[in-house]
Amino acid sequence: MNVDELVRLSGVSRSTVFRFLRGDNVRDAAKVAIISAMKDLGYHDEKAFTQNLDLIIEVSTTEAIDHFLGFTQVINGITFAAEQYGIEVKLCRRDEEQLATVYSGKYEKNKGVIVIGKDIDLEEAEAQKLIENKIPHVFVNRVFDNRQLSFVAVDLVKAGYDVTRYLIDMGHKNIAVLGCTQNLRADRHKVQGYKNAMSESEIKVSEDLCITNAKPEKLEAYIESFFENGKKPDAFVGICDTYAMKFVSIAEKHGYKVPDDIAVVGMDGIAQSEFFRPALTTLHVPFYEMGVMAVDSLLKQMTKNVSSIQTILSHKMIERQSSRKC
Repeated sequence: MNVDELVRLSGVSRSTVFRFLRGDNVRDAAKVAIISAMKDLGYHDEKAFTQNLDLIIEVSTTEAIDHFLGFTQVINGITFAAEQYGIEVKLCRRDEEQLATVYSGKYEKNKGVIVIGKDIDLEEAEAQKLIENKIPHVFVNRVFDNRQLSFVAVDLVKAGYDVTRYLIDMGHKNIAVLGCTQNLRADRHKVQGYKNAMSESEIKVSEDLCITNAKPEKLEAYIESFFENGKKPDAFVGICDTYAMKFVSIAEKHGYKVPDDIAVVGMDGIAQSEFFRPALTTLHVPFYEMGVMAVDSLLKQMTKNVSSIQTILSHKMIERQSSRKC
């Protein structure tokens, strides 16, 4: 099912279409329009055509997936979309040594791969094998320059830029960020966006406030470094909501209040961010929709001889209690 065509033909908003697809209630007029469009697009015929396909979802064997709380939303989108076509979904954990064996010239023609949450080394190794063996694939929440690679993501550089720009426009200059740019592609792109916004505003990036080698397992120690010798940043950009919430708890341990003393913004828009205290200002990433679109993209490659598809979805800021003007 081509979601873009469904939105266009039904005349219903993308968000309403996705609510309908995941089984939520929508107004009767919208439901009728969507169902009519599905019939016009041959939805049932395509379902019958694809019912014998197997969909394999690759899941990282490293710690890279551990702080990605959007993973569940992506999986929910994938499994829902696959269910509509009667496609089997398999969760597989494979390391680099296994890739050479699994992705061989004998790889089954009725299988495709959705790759989620791997570090850069594993992504590069897997990407090479997928291209070499012409295996239909989609990377989720990763952006590549290589036109042979398929992905569905938000513009991660722009995401980092937009969050930082938001804080700069509030009057903040000493803005902290940390990420593992050597190992994680998403961190690398988001930190680049942070640097772009700071440079555009002619604000010098401090090495003390921009930590690029922060291993996830040592997150607390890196955040503690922002408060050494009685210093503190004006604001903090969380590479993900998890980092932002961890920063808030450590800042409060040092006697600082968010947002009175420090403004904090996250990225992802996970459910926990709304119920955290203070409620977290965050950049919402449509992970569920990514899952749905990943299946849609994979099916186009597998059934319509499309070589690669690169899809960028929109993100949006959600303003809550953890940020305020300087």
